[in-house]
Amino acid sequence: MEQRVRVEVMEAATLFAASQARVGTARTAIAAAEESLRITRDRYEAGLETITSRLRTETALTEARLRLLIAGHSVRIARLNHEADLGKLGPDLEVLQ
Repeated sequence: MEQRVRVEVMEAATLFAASQARVGTARTAIAAAEESLRITRDRYEAGLETITSRLRTETALTEARLRLLIAGHSVRIARLNHEADLGKLGPDLEVLQ
């Protein structure tokens, strides 16, 4: 039983770390999408891009922001699971605030 608990704690910690990495990746994707949108917007205003291209880059930015929200949610869930596996889950837990 003790070994099983240790494995669950390690698994929860690994999932928490992976979730945090996804947040970093999502932030990088947002920065890239924002720059792409800036370039496309400038080109559109100069008459060098179509509205379809501009909308496509705006959609990509929205999707990147959505991925960040999902990644943040995954971090909170992974943290809750990790704290629960450690036996530290309680109403005063920071992640619940």
